Amino acid sequence: MSNDYYKSYSIGIEHRWENSFDARLEYYFNGFGSKQDLFSLPEMFLRASENRLLYPGREYLALGQGYEVSPLLYMQLVLLMNLNNQAGIISLNTTYSLSDDFELSVNAATTYNKRRDDLLYSTEFFYSPNALAIELRGYF
Repeated sequence: MSNDYYKSYSIGIEHRWENSFDARLEYYFNGFGSKQDLFSLPEMFLRASENRLLYPGREYLALGQGYEVSPLLYMQLVLLMNLNNQAGIISLNTTYSLSDDFELSVNAATTYNKRRDDLLYSTEFFYSPNALAIELRGYF
């Protein structure tokens, strides 16, 4: 076995209730990642250039819940967290069906992070901006 061999795996559970509420929990172990709390931007670029995953942490957890507000409107809240430094991304997604072939999606995401005062080291999510995306999707 070579030194380039790393184990990574993901496990998840999901359940949908009759009232159209759903919840999911996923755990991701990244064999390429490390347990350190903070990362430098050059270190993250180096990991990406070595064909390692863009997630530098060792363990991640994702929690999500969704609800079908009406037959046309579905809302979902998702939390992605690095378990080693408790930093993550919170995302709110809404999808509205306009017709059989078109839907409108609005997504908002923000991060919560930890960083040092010198700004040289921070979490991987520190570099992610707050985002708002509006998509019109067509299926044919």
